[in-house]
Amino acid sequence: MLDANIAVMQTPLGSRDGGYRSRLRGSCTLMAVVLLSAACTPTVYKPDVERLSTSIDSATKSFNTLVAENVKNDISDRNKLFVKDGARLALDPNCTKINGFIKDQNQCLTDWSLFRQSPSTAPKPSCAEPVAFTPIPPEMQQCGVGKMTGGRFVPVRLATAKDAQNHLLLADALADYAAQLGAIVSSDDSDQLLAAATDAGAAAQSLRDKLVASDPKAKPLEVGPIADFIGTGLSMVLEARRFAILKNVAGRADPVVQEASGRLSIFANQLYYINELLPAYAALDDAALRAVPGIGTYPARVDEVTARERAYAAALAVTPGDVFKAVADAHHDLVAALNDPSRQMDALKKSLATLTAKAKALADVLKKSDANDTSK
Repeated sequence: MLDANIAVMQTPLGSRDGGYRSRLRGSCTLMAVVLLSAACTPTVYKPDVERLSTSIDSATKSFNTLVAENVKNDISDRNKLFVKDGARLALDPNCTKINGFIKDQNQCLTDWSLFRQSPSTAPKPSCAEPVAFTPIPPEMQQCGVGKMTGGRFVPVRLATAKDAQNHLLLADALADYAAQLGAIVSSDDSDQLLAAATDAGAAAQSLRDKLVASDPKAKPLEVGPIADFIGTGLSMVLEARRFAILKNVAGRADPVVQEASGRLSIFANQLYYINELLPAYAALDDAALRAVPGIGTYPARVDEVTARERAYAAALAVTPGDVFKAVADAHHDLVAALNDPSRQMDALKKSLATLTAKAKALADVLKKSDANDTSK
């Protein structure tokens, strides 16, 4: 804004009436453009975009927590099953192959080392020459604990973070994209804006790539070349440039944000139902069964039932699907507001308030659940 005002003030006025009026009209037109730009610049949207970025970060962190909890709970469930069945534990037969593999690898490495030192006297090794970056054979990576049933090993597969790897990367990419929107509206000069625009374009492309990786069969969505994000509004003053770039980035990325949010909502809900909602109901049901009248601990048991009831109600009140739906709605409303600020600002603020509340509610449920697990 400051450099535009200086440009207006320094416009030569001339000595003739016609020239004066012509230049004055030009100056007034430039001032009007600057004032109109200022009315719908990222300065106005800065708190809302930052709020969107923070809430998306909260939603994706909750997703990461759900994945970690699923792994932890799966281990706990397996161990309880072992104890209940009185199972005789055993290791996957593939585990035993590791000793022979390491011995063979060491011998092969030694043989090749001796051969390189004295190729004329040492025999050429019978094994293939070791290749850099060769991984452990996949069958040996399947080593795990199982149980013996009828003299036969029965594997009990555990959930791992690797099972959700693509969705974890998708959640991180969504959070990174949201952070770059915040960087655009926070840029203080042309260099910062250029860097933020470049990073935002790369983040949008990365989000699109992670979306394809999470479901290769899905129809790929295009967000356009990164150069378009960078080139937008380069001839404008800083305030107007930030607005133009924010509008272009958000508008082009919106279909990918919608699809990514929907994909994460499905997977996160599945984890939530299994690891949060079902245990919360089981705890409530168990507490109610233990509240037997006529015993000294009955009042305390009643209090426990009420506490479990409230915990279950909180778990029912918000799901990850609700939160990621709010992410999609808020981002879509941001795009609408950037296209028509006079009509859409109220909708944006309302959707952001909804997203903030739902993201916080989900984070609170997961935090309390984690605290309960730790205290056991």
